[in-house]
Amino acid sequence: MKQKKIEYIWSKQFHKTEAVGYVWLAAGLIYICAKGLLERENGGLNLKRVLLTAVIWLFSIWCIHWKNELSDRIQKRIALVVSIGSPFILFLILEINFHSLLLSMQMKTFFILLNLALLGSFSFLSVVLWNRFHAAVLCPLVLWYLFSVANLYVLRFRGTALLFTDFFQIKSALAVAGTYDYSFDYRMLAILFLVVDYMILICKLKNIAYFHSRKVHLLAACFSVLSVAFCCGSVVFGDTIVRHGGKINQYLAQRSYSQYGTSVTIIGSAKYLQKDEPQGYSTDVIDEIVSQYPSDAADSANRRPALIVIMDEAFTDFQNLYHLKTSEDTLPFYGSLKDNVVEGTLYVSIYGGGTANTEYEFLTGNSAAFVAEGAIPYQSYLKKDEAHISVVRNLKDMGYHDALALHPFNSKGYNRTNAYQALGFDDFLLEDCFEKPQRLRKYISDISDVEKVIALYEEYHTAQTPLFLFNVTMQNHSPYQDLYDNLPLDITVKNKKYADMQNLQIYINLLRKSDEAYEHLITYFEKQEEPVVIVFFGDHQPNIPMKRNKKNYLQKYQVPFKIWANYEIKEQQIDKISPNYLGVKLMELMDAPLTGYQKFLLELYEEVPVLTKNGYITKEGALYDVGDETAPCYDKIMQYRFLQYNNLFDKKHTRESFFYLD
Repeated sequence: MKQKKIEYIWSKQFHKTEAVGYVWLAAGLIYICAKGLLERENGGLNLKRVLLTAVIWLFSIWCIHWKNELSDRIQKRIALVVSIGSPFILFLILEINFHSLLLSMQMKTFFILLNLALLGSFSFLSVVLWNRFHAAVLCPLVLWYLFSVANLYVLRFRGTALLFTDFFQIKSALAVAGTYDYSFDYRMLAILFLVVDYMILICKLKNIAYFHSRKVHLLAACFSVLSVAFCCGSVVFGDTIVRHGGKINQYLAQRSYSQYGTSVTIIGSAKYLQKDEPQGYSTDVIDEIVSQYPSDAADSANRRPALIVIMDEAFTDFQNLYHLKTSEDTLPFYGSLKDNVVEGTLYVSIYGGGTANTEYEFLTGNSAAFVAEGAIPYQSYLKKDEAHISVVRNLKDMGYHDALALHPFNSKGYNRTNAYQALGFDDFLLEDCFEKPQRLRKYISDISDVEKVIALYEEYHTAQTPLFLFNVTMQNHSPYQDLYDNLPLDITVKNKKYADMQNLQIYINLLRKSDEAYEHLITYFEKQEEPVVIVFFGDHQPNIPMKRNKKNYLQKYQVPFKIWANYEIKEQQIDKISPNYLGVKLMELMDAPLTGYQKFLLELYEEVPVLTKNGYITKEGALYDVGDETAPCYDKIMQYRFLQYNNLFDKKHTRESFFYLD
């Protein structure tokens, strides 16, 4: 009687499971049809997708209905085979989901084996950790699959896939996560169905234990830890990838995922978190360099202009850079601003994201070329209780009593709250300080932003204590695919090859709103009697695919900049400069005292006007890799690397008299 009751309860539970399975299948089919995932782009049904969907659906129904009546002996054998084969299955799921070169049989055999070794070591660790079939197989599957899906979304949002350093920026990602589109495409949904089917089948098999002896379990645990350490260590700390013709691509990480596989790329990218001392570095070398560039006295007695620096999110001039034709000029005021202006082209290290690296270079004079690939100094290196060199601290020594940072968003992005404290800012103002701001799409508009800038100037600036304000805008932040009622699309694209790009049309209309905001800002400060200098530049180009000049390798890293004053200064056109020099050139323009480090940078600028993570450009216009020992200026660039290592990492031996005003 008791046995029948148990069987009855189990039968009811099993029927409930089937019901849930059917609801899941129905919801998936409704989603596929509602989103038009079975249709071709030019209309009509995609017969291949229809057939594949039918096959997957039938297989899913079989998985839901299958009743496990196998003997314990057979189930145990199947469980062991599945456990051994799980790294292979996991590898296929990851690579199909990311659509890697494995599908076209172009992935090198070595990288296939390396992926299997990594996934196998983690799977073995899971076996030892859980000692139960279900958990041991499902935990790695769920974790790696969720990572793969997240990776695809990140690629969709910002144009570059995940690297290991992105795990240190989770707060920054979550801060803007709610603004993106999380819809599934057909391939993602098809793979999700198969993953769920696989999980159902696993759960229907007997949940066997792998180890019954404590000694064997302990030995297996030791071996599994060693295997994970060896496999990961060979990828992270060795040159395994490089020796087989590979290199993790930071700016287009998706290429590495495609070429080398998911596990190899994400684990291999951890290599760039290392803070290796540059070969040839020593305090004696530092002292020799430092002795040639004495810092100036702070000179706080001289009257200084108010200084406002605006780094505009994703700002660039597509009309000039990519010969974009539009129904109206997108930047009419910006283009007309010529009097008392120093302007030109800024070469940055980033594309589509990583804003904080450009602002770090501007504020410190350090270069992203000399930090680990994928690392963001704000996130990885700056701590609030450790003072860091910056233009901010130098300005405060010159009498700028108030140094403010303004960002019309929240405080979670890039660890800015702590980083700004390390750089010497007195206060960090966020979106909660805006009263009823105008929004374009979901972000505070540039017009509300510049009105806040004006209000802060009126509140803080005096002739005796001039204001320094560093402002990072938010209006033009990605994504650009969604339409909003509060952003009219008055300007249209005229180029036929770009005419159907809705994201581009949204972006150029945002640019026009930025242009109107800066016209309002300059109009206000033109009327002020107190001297004011305003610096304006973009942090990076937006992730919008444009037809690029193949001969101009760094075209996608170019953004415009202007330095404007409401008093007479010598107009100047600067064709090439990078953010690490821009802050120093600003100090030179203002006839401000310079640190020894800034003097060194100005001297280097004459020979190497652009130095970014993507390479450096000499005054002759030639492009070289930063690590090329045969290239000109290599010795001088190595001195730069030594100096940056000294101020960023070698805290015990930092030559403060060189990096700060006397």
